[in-house]
Amino acid sequence: MTEPGGRDAEGSGEGREGGREAGAQRPELDTARVVQLEVPDLDGGLRAKLVSAAKAASPLGAAMCTIMFGLTQADDVYESPASSAGNGYPDLVMRPDLATLRPLPWCEATVAVLCDLFGADGSPFPLAPRTVLRAVTDRCAGLGFECTPTNRGTAAARVSAASRSRWAGR
Repeated sequence: MTEPGGRDAEGSGEGREGGREAGAQRPELDTARVVQLEVPDLDGGLRAKLVSAAKAASPLGAAMCTIMFGLTQADDVYESPASSAGNGYPDLVMRPDLATLRPLPWCEATVAVLCDLFGADGSPFPLAPRTVLRAVTDRCAGLGFECTPTNRGTAAARVSAASRSRWAGR
């Protein structure tokens, strides 16, 4: 993921080196005309936005309305503190994690990339599933667990030897 700490969705740190912060470009992005910016929603689906390659590579990111966190699976709108008529359904900033960039072979000159969401103040949006996964992974690491997210939205945890002895003494 494109987090200030440099960790990606898998916790390996590849997002920073392979992502936009390091100024790296992926060859697929150079040849793409269209980029499908993707964000997981609260129901496990992907919400996407098609933009030009230039827009996707912009350091400003692209806008995504918070209403995506106020939609049912049938796309009925409900209001929440994060997204409502009262707060004007504010926009979030989508920033691509270039480590997740993949060509879409069924769409000529088109690539897809997962994005992280940030608020207007630049902080990670707390309801975004990738932000939540990062927080859980970091919390597990703080407890001595090695947590490895999978591509199915689940996580496998392994206990280090030091943590095993610490927990066994309780």
